Amino acid sequence: MNHNKDKVYYCNGYDFDCEKFLPLLPCEREEKYHRLRFEKDKKNCVGVYLLLRRALKEYGIEEFSLGCTETGKPYINGNPVYFSFSHSKNGFACAVSQKEIGADIQEIVKPKKTTLEK
Repeated sequence: MNHNKDKVYYCNGYDFDCEKFLPLLPCEREEKYHRLRFEKDKKNCVGVYLLLRRALKEYGIEEFSLGCTETGKPYINGNPVYFSFSHSKNGFACAVSQKEIGADIQEIVKPKKTTLEK
């Protein structure tokens, strides 16, 4: 496996049962999940963490813990692998790299015909 490439893991849609995956989350992530009010936010919380777990396995990292910077950006304690989470109306993503990386997924909206005519 070539670890020098940036990778993006993406899930298109929210058709999964979060409760099924809660045993895979560390305590602090599960606590965050329970604090969230909206179902989509809960699915983002669980989904991006599962994508990160999947990505880190490709780097040979099975166990890890997350920390947060003063500005709230999460990082992997004691490991030089960087990651970024993003979500949109239709799905969520996790990007990983051995250098600083950012991900931002957006919904693509087709303009209305009347907008094109202006």
